[in-house]
Amino acid sequence: GEERLAAALAEAGHDPDPARAGRLRALAVLLGDHPGDPGLPGRLAARLAGTRALVLLTGREPPGDAPALVLRPLAEEDARALARAAAPEIAPAGIDWAVGLGEGLPGRIVPLARAARDWQGGDAPPPPVPAHLAGPLLELAGRLDPVPRDVARWAAVAGGTVDAAGLARVCGLRAAAVQRALDALVAAGMMEEVGGPGPPRHRFADRLAPAVLEAALPSGERRARHAAALVAGRAAGRDPRALARP
Repeated sequence: GEERLAAALAEAGHDPDPARAGRLRALAVLLGDHPGDPGLPGRLAARLAGTRALVLLTGREPPGDAPALVLRPLAEEDARALARAAAPEIAPAGIDWAVGLGEGLPGRIVPLARAARDWQGGDAPPPPVPAHLAGPLLELAGRLDPVPRDVARWAAVAGGTVDAAGLARVCGLRAAAVQRALDALVAAGMMEEVGGPGPPRHRFADRLAPAVLEAALPSGERRARHAAALVAGRAAGRDPRALARP
């Protein structure tokens, strides 16, 4: 939060106090999601009022009572351009990964692109999500009850949009228990219900969540869960090529 901003200003040769630095020169403070400190954007905006600094919040939460202008996320072409600018050596697979998980938010695309600059795709596992992006999601998962947390891990491995019956075939629980766990995940803000005809379907509210939850699994457990998802998918008639993922 504010400590990282002061350190970044000092590293760039500016006054570490953002209010003093903002009076001397034009500054743009780019913030991502800060669920652990939701008041940070409002505090910074109030502290920098009257200076030449501008606070840009690239997350989803409104900045409290601070003056705000809500902009759409970056278009895909612009998100790709930002990824290339942030990590000039990035390969096409890394750009796809960063843009897909970044959801058009610059404060996510930049660290994801930097994390993926040495990843060539193919059979290599994707790079880990940077800690400051993964941390809030892992904290949220840690507050869940054991069954919803385990169902969230299964949903992360299954990928895409899930329903209770299909996920039950993967994880071996009864569909009613899976549905209760999905309802708890919606209440916790981890997942959201997708509208449309048919049985209720769910997906993660944050595209980062599946990558973060998968990466937190021990490698042996991750392989076992992927194998179970592959078997269940084959039994349901899905194309095995669509099921096989690194």
